[in-house]
Amino acid sequence: MQPMEHDRRGQAYALEGIIGAIIVISALVLGLQAVDIAPWTGNQEFGSSETRAEVTDTLAVAEDVGALQTAVTCVDADGNPHPEVAAADANVTEFGPVLNQTLKGQYTYRISITYPTASGYESKQIGPRPPLADVDTVSASRYLTLSETDPVYEVEDGRCRQVGTLGEDDDDIYLDDQNPSSDEHVYAIVRVRVVAW
Repeated sequence: MQPMEHDRRGQAYALEGIIGAIIVISALVLGLQAVDIAPWTGNQEFGSSETRAEVTDTLAVAEDVGALQTAVTCVDADGNPHPEVAAADANVTEFGPVLNQTLKGQYTYRISITYPTASGYESKQIGPRPPLADVDTVSASRYLTLSETDPVYEVEDGRCRQVGTLGEDDDDIYLDDQNPSSDEHVYAIVRVRVVAW
């Protein structure tokens, strides 16, 4: 009888080992499913959440120092946004240095201004216009509320110089007064969007 008892005990040990291995493998599979391995295996060099936060913070800083408003209201001779308000090599406004200090060394970026017109919305590119790459991009936006008393700038001697206000020069700028019949001082609401990769 003793050989039979050893045989049953061996089967119990084998069954216990198989169940233990199944539990360990299940825990390993569940643990790997909970971990995002894309940052280590993807072709993307930066984490999108960190990049989005950095671009959003850059836009906030630019707005705080008035550079965003100057970039939106600095126009060329035709009344369109000046193409170099955020250029890397010709810093016409403070917006260029703020972007270049933060983004230029690490990311490629595009900037657009979206504003309402009589027929809907229009968007214009400002600053550098690199071709969009075939990689993941992030975007961040900031809305600016412009009033009738906000200055309008034109480029003179490589810098944006004030030439009037939105209420006075509304025919000389690409923006239309969104509320012309109202006593409110709101002139336009503009969205500045940065796409980085």
